[in-house]
Amino acid sequence: MSDPKNPTKIITDKQFTIHDVASSADGNRLYGALVQPANGVIILDVSDIQKRIANPAIREVSRITWLDGAGSQMPTPITIKGKPYLLHTDESSGRATSCAAGLSPYGMARIIDISDDKNPKVVSKLMLEIHDPANCTATLADLASFPGFGYDAHYCSVDNPGNAKLAACGHFQAGLRVFDIGDPANPKEIAYYKPPARRLEYKAASNINLPLFGSRFDHTADWSSANSRFIWHGDELQIWFTSQDNGFQVVRFTNGVGKDTTLDKGGGCSSAGTSSGVILALGLLPLLRRRRPRKTRSG
Repeated sequence: MSDPKNPTKIITDKQFTIHDVASSADGNRLYGALVQPANGVIILDVSDIQKRIANPAIREVSRITWLDGAGSQMPTPITIKGKPYLLHTDESSGRATSCAAGLSPYGMARIIDISDDKNPKVVSKLMLEIHDPANCTATLADLASFPGFGYDAHYCSVDNPGNAKLAACGHFQAGLRVFDIGDPANPKEIAYYKPPARRLEYKAASNINLPLFGSRFDHTADWSSANSRFIWHGDELQIWFTSQDNGFQVVRFTNGVGKDTTLDKGGGCSSAGTSSGVILALGLLPLLRRRRPRKTRSG
């Protein structure tokens, strides 16, 4: 990319199939969402490329796989209390087949300790109640006739990648969920927002599923599958995101959530220079519902 107008392919490696990637800050490691030959995360040494070595090689450092999830989606490098982790999501699972095996029917987020990148470890799972295999009977019946994604996770972001305390994870039919990850082994869901269902109301500019399911498909839930950003708007912490039926939205917290004085404003984005009048005029400030902190399942 030295000449952005003329990018040059340096190497092709076909040993594995990766859905999405992220890199370490120094560019020496590549974290891949591994989908084949198994679902999980692969860590690659790409230091040859970073050093611009002629005929570079990609070397596998380690990989970690699991059975309770599929469609490995996105590994996000973060640091919590000075320790490196990956915040990773799966976008699907086997539904009925997973339930039969006693596994979660939907993809979820998890936190992976990479302080020893030769031996990564899952330290916790950001599970909603609907991810619990004990609830399979009810949830499978709920989606019995639905052909697309269910209550699966897709993308997660944090308030400050260098000192993460909050994580916002978008789920297809489970909306936007916010977790306190200050203790990565014991994350807690603290807030949520589900954009309103648009049913048969279609806006082709924002609805990706129109060509997939047709104009008469009843959208009983809006897919909140896009990434999100924590934004400091003055002294208020907001989340800016999009969903597939409702488009761009800005949400704020209720009941004091997001006003923790330990949150680091320097790590998040700032909306300085943005007209708050425009945001309010658009009516894009719904509330993130405050919920009693609930422990998620450790991994």
